[in-house]
Amino acid sequence: RVDELLDGDAEEFARLRDLRTRAPQLLEALVLRAGEVEHESVAAYDELARLRADHPADGLVTVADNPDRARELATAARRLVDEGRAHLADRDDRAAAVVAARGAEAALHQARAELREVAEARSALATAALQDMGREDVAHLEGGFSAWSKAGRPIQQVDG
Repeated sequence: RVDELLDGDAEEFARLRDLRTRAPQLLEALVLRAGEVEHESVAAYDELARLRADHPADGLVTVADNPDRARELATAARRLVDEGRAHLADRDDRAAAVVAARGAEAALHQARAELREVAEARSALATAALQDMGREDVAHLEGGFSAWSKAGRPIQQVDG
C-alpha cells in the first residue's frame, strides 16, 4: 500500500514538474479557453431566451444566472493568467505561475459546468414535465445522449 502511495506521489510530482516547464504555454492555452467560454456564454444567453419563451420563470431559477457566472469565472481566469504571467516576467517564478494557472483551470472548469447546465435545461424541464404527468419511463441524461453513447452505455433500437 505504501509503495502504491509513493508511486502515485511520484507521478503527481512528475506532472507538476512538467507543468512548471510548460507554464508559459499553459497560460496561453488558458487564455484561449477563457475566450471559448465567453463565446459559449453567448449561446447560453440565446438558449435562455428560448427557454423563457417556453417555460415559466420559476422553472429557470436554477440556471437564469449561469451565463453571467460563466463570464465572471472566465474573467477571473483571465486575471489569474495575468498573475501567472507576472510571476514569470518578474522573477521567473514558475511554481507561482502554475498555482495561478491551476486556479484559472478550476475557474474555467466551473464556467463550463455553468454553461452545460443551461444547455441541458430543456431536457431536464421536459423530463420533469413528463414525470409530473405520471410517466415513469423517462429520465434526464446528464450530458445528453452523446455522453451516454460515448460512455459505452447500452442503446436499444426500437422499431416503429
